[in-house]
Amino acid sequence: MTSADDIIDSIDTAPVRIEGVIPPAAQKGDTFDVKVTALPGTQTTSLKGGTLYTAEMHLTRSSRKVATAQGAIYIDEFDSNDLRTGYIPGGGAPINSYTINLGLFKPDFKLANIIRNRINERFGDGVATAPSSAIITFEIPAEYQGQRQKFLAMVKSLYIGESMDMRKKRVEQLVAELGDPAKGRLAQIALEGLGRTEQEAVKPALKSSDPNTRLRAGKCLLAMGDNEALEVLRAFAADNASPYQLEAINSVALDGPRNEALNILRPILASSSDKIRIVVYEHLRRLNDPLITTTRIGSNFEVDEVKITSPAQVYAYRAGHRRIVLFGTPQLSADVFAQSLNNEIVITSLAGDANVSVIRKHPRRNVIIGPIKTRRDLIDVIIGMAGAPPEQNRRVGRYGLGVPYSDLVAMLKVMCDKGSIAAKFDQSAMPKIKIEQPADKK
Repeated sequence: MTSADDIIDSIDTAPVRIEGVIPPAAQKGDTFDVKVTALPGTQTTSLKGGTLYTAEMHLTRSSRKVATAQGAIYIDEFDSNDLRTGYIPGGGAPINSYTINLGLFKPDFKLANIIRNRINERFGDGVATAPSSAIITFEIPAEYQGQRQKFLAMVKSLYIGESMDMRKKRVEQLVAELGDPAKGRLAQIALEGLGRTEQEAVKPALKSSDPNTRLRAGKCLLAMGDNEALEVLRAFAADNASPYQLEAINSVALDGPRNEALNILRPILASSSDKIRIVVYEHLRRLNDPLITTTRIGSNFEVDEVKITSPAQVYAYRAGHRRIVLFGTPQLSADVFAQSLNNEIVITSLAGDANVSVIRKHPRRNVIIGPIKTRRDLIDVIIGMAGAPPEQNRRVGRYGLGVPYSDLVAMLKVMCDKGSIAAKFDQSAMPKIKIEQPADKK
């Protein structure tokens, strides 16, 4: 049995610095990317293939614990030669949910209670509280968890002490501003903040000759629960040449009824735009579309297979998640010989062979692991490369060589680029983590 002292004293253990940025209004259960760096002055030469044990994260220059971090470290061989710095996509987790505070410049119990009541009137009892004369505290309602920034903008747009006549005039002004490129988005959000009572005032804008007005009116009405806007938004979402396509897709996915959203979004997976295709896929996954099948590869990462007829594509996440997405049915070539950049992984198969052979050089010892024989299905080859070794996997016949996720992504890129996999390869950007250091106290 390995003790804590054995782990600390091992030459394979390295002290590291962990950094991350908790997103605004983060909730318990959310995750964020983490940067891991070997400490200066240590003998650590590489974090490649490493795993961060569960660690506490504290506010900068503070002892206050705010998050934990753990997971497999990702180092991209194509983008960086620095093996002492890596990332853990989605490796950080806040330990608490965070509330949002509004502060009054001049404390006033009456005004604080009026603001609290207005927020609760619009979004539901208990959303906001006024714990003091200077602070109004509120939480993100469940229905807005996927649109937190929009919810905050709606709260900021609320009026207090407004007469019916004043409200009517404001609604008329906001509807008129929907087509204004500079004011349209804020006008749309302000109308949504007013709620369903203003649906009839917005509906005529759906028939405007101005596309920006139709888009804003459609988004506004759908968020208010009026499905009459779906056809207008469907047209924008399906139009690859429209500058409003992405906004319409997000609106349908986030505010539309599930079945209608699935029917509108599925055909757009055939888009020639990688950005649009990935956005649509992410929405369909969140909506639990049966077109998407998920395979969990140990505790390391996931592979999603998206059953579509459009050209095959392999997409790898390097930030936010550890996930591979297979669009269509990426096929292996008849003859396969692929070798990783670091020469540690070799995959071979001859024309007519029913199986693929996968071998791996041990990362620390001069021995070869394998070969493992897999079917010619790409998902099976991925499991053969990155699945847990037999000693870590109780599922007989479904084990792999334990290749780290970062090495797997690099290998898939090599195989796609040289034609061993008949599919386009693409990957997300690497995490961008910048920590603002507080100024020294004088």
